Amino acid sequence: MGRRRGFSLLELLLVIAIIGVLIAIISPSLEKATERSRVAACSSNLHQIAIGFNTYASEFNSRIPVGPGSASSLDAARPWNTIGSHQLWIGSLASYDGMGGLVPGGWITDVRVFICPSDDDRGLKNNIKGMIGGTGDAWGSYAYRQMDQRSGGLLTTPGTNGVGNAARALVLDWQSAGPAPYAHGSHDTSEYLNVLYADGHIQYFPNDDRDFGGRDKDYGAMPGSYLKRLDQVWVNADWAETQSVDSAPKLP
Repeated sequence: MGRRRGFSLLELLLVIAIIGVLIAIISPSLEKATERSRVAACSSNLHQIAIGFNTYASEFNSRIPVGPGSASSLDAARPWNTIGSHQLWIGSLASYDGMGGLVPGGWITDVRVFICPSDDDRGLKNNIKGMIGGTGDAWGSYAYRQMDQRSGGLLTTPGTNGVGNAARALVLDWQSAGPAPYAHGSHDTSEYLNVLYADGHIQYFPNDDRDFGGRDKDYGAMPGSYLKRLDQVWVNADWAETQSVDSAPKLP
């Protein structure tokens, strides 16, 4: 009876190398598939938020929820309700802000819908319930427009933005590369973006050039550059509904 022959060291190394090559080939595809599933989950969240907006508007003569009209800590010349951001609760004022206004009346019952599964801040989903209503500020994954670059306060008639186009974009996946607490990337690769429009439909866009968000260099002087960049993001999102975002008009 012959002796069983095992793998030689060379053969073993060859098998390991082949496995490594296969992993290198498959990994990007798996990551893209995973990220696309996260984008789909974000879209599902936005759908639930859209239902919340419509229910809220039906009870308040088509109005959208907004934050307090007092001067914000970001810019004393701009009230909280004119700054679109991902803030939900203002601890210092004990006040809901932005989409957070959907919570107290039960228009949104599960606040975890405010968190994208691929948000860079992994602790948000687990802690969001405790953050809203506390002494600190609470933030979600999605930027909500409020009255930023929007001349009308009704869901059905949003008015126009600063360049005269219909202000139809309402919520978008946050793509801020600014300093904390503004730094939120809803998707790890920052390649994709969902935008919720005023009529409730959601569109999906590539975001390779960060047309819907900011790079670090856009935030050299806080908060002025942050707010200016955010204003342009809303103009871009309005334009992208029907035309290429690359051709979006620029604010002065």
